[in-house]
Amino acid sequence: RHAAITRATDAALVTLVAHAGGGVAGAWLRVQADAVHDLRARGEDAAALSVAEAALVAHARTALVDAARERRALENLRGIRHAAWQAHARRVEQREHDEIAPRRVTGVSMTSARP
Repeated sequence: RHAAITRATDAALVTLVAHAGGGVAGAWLRVQADAVHDLRARGEDAAALSVAEAALVAHARTALVDAARERRALENLRGIRHAAWQAHARRVEQREHDEIAPRRVTGVSMTSARP
């Protein structure tokens, strides 16, 4: 955008210089000069806007990187919590199995001891 306005300014300036040597009326020169100044001002505004947009993009990129980092941290915490839950579930299951196994053995021994 800034480059296009700069090219238009340069073209208007070339036209102004070319016509200035040909005995053009002062009013026409004033209009052309105003157009050149307007194009330059628009170019400066576009450059400032481009800088502001670049800063906005950089800020959004930083926010995106931070959000991705937080998401990965949450995924890691979920994985750790899930692994802890699985270990606990295995311990509970093993404890239940250990409690049931002696009863079965005792029950089998008593049954086999009967006539």
